[in-house]
Amino acid sequence: MYTTKRHYRKMISLPICVLLCLGIPRSLAFQEKQTRVQGIDFNLPKDSSLHLVVKEEQASFGGGFGSGFNLTFDFEEEEEEEEVASSDVITKEQAEHELSYQTVDEDGNLKDVQVKLKHAFVDYVNSYNDKLKKAATAWDLVQRKRNRRNVFQEDTRFPIREAEAFAELPFSAVVAFNIECSGVLVGERHVLTAAHCFHDGKRFIHKTKDIRVGFRKNKTLSSYDINNNPSKAFYWIRVAKINLPAAWSMPRYSRKGAFLPVPLHDDYAIIELKRSPDDREPLGFSISSHMNAGAGTRLNMGAFDDTLDISVMMYRFCPVAYEEQSMTYMFCDAKSGASGAGVYIRQWNGYLGEFERKIVGVFVGSHVLREGSGREEIVNAALRLTPLKFAQVCFWVTGSYSDCHA
Repeated sequence: MYTTKRHYRKMISLPICVLLCLGIPRSLAFQEKQTRVQGIDFNLPKDSSLHLVVKEEQASFGGGFGSGFNLTFDFEEEEEEEEVASSDVITKEQAEHELSYQTVDEDGNLKDVQVKLKHAFVDYVNSYNDKLKKAATAWDLVQRKRNRRNVFQEDTRFPIREAEAFAELPFSAVVAFNIECSGVLVGERHVLTAAHCFHDGKRFIHKTKDIRVGFRKNKTLSSYDINNNPSKAFYWIRVAKINLPAAWSMPRYSRKGAFLPVPLHDDYAIIELKRSPDDREPLGFSISSHMNAGAGTRLNMGAFDDTLDISVMMYRFCPVAYEEQSMTYMFCDAKSGASGAGVYIRQWNGYLGEFERKIVGVFVGSHVLREGSGREEIVNAALRLTPLKFAQVCFWVTGSYSDCHA
């Protein structure tokens, strides 16, 4: 189930909701703590990679779980993942594996792209991760008064129906797919979303030419359209290309030879549109760290996951409950249509002297957390934009690692 068991919600009228969602005024009850990663800029070295197309073929379509996919690790897989994540140093081979990718166009032409990196790239990422680790230790000392039990507060969802709300960020950047998934505009013609909406780990689920991305119009539907054709609330754009990590489609086996499910931490994709949407500004994206998206930090998410009326956007916020190196777990209520939604935070920009919104993750669905005692807890999971994933998304959007700054 994508919806958590926390059914109690605080109901707030729509006008107040819109003000809160837009962060106006900041002095209201939901004001964020002023998180900022000071003195840690992310600037990849220039000319640090060489991309080689190693295989080109026609994509296969069919099967698939689509937006309703539930991701669950078994014990053996979790142990193997922990062993891999135990080392803080990323090797050149690991980085090349994580940055290799697949791309499929509207005609079904599939390209497997293997990435070859220079050592300067890997050395820089390792140096940056080391700075983050040291800064996180200092951050915890400053935040000593934080009450970790506060992460279990009630969740809240607000329906956004007012046409005016879709004329500006963050709501104007949220998109719906005609395959019951959501996403967020992060570039002029690029949408960040979840890989499992398009690929089941073995093959593509939908043909690229059949996929449409919907942007909510700044208009109010009539009651007739709401009841009969709520898709009229969107203008739809065709997809030119789908990019997703190569690791998502690679078979994985346990030590005993059993096939393992596709990994949560590779469940992301960038969709390139046939044209840019009219008057739509993308949301910026940034690296997720313990400092800006650690336990207790408020996460925000908008998605078109209302199955009764797709024209209604559901906005929600909740604190981070648990965090891992590549994943964030929370109790934000969501349905399957929210798969692929951008998870963002409000962080302080000292140069501008104001808060700004940054996408730091992708909502991927429900997950069962298991403790050593055997106790299980259902949570909702978001993939974190680690430095390597940030670089990957940035490359897909800009076409160059040298343009990736955070």
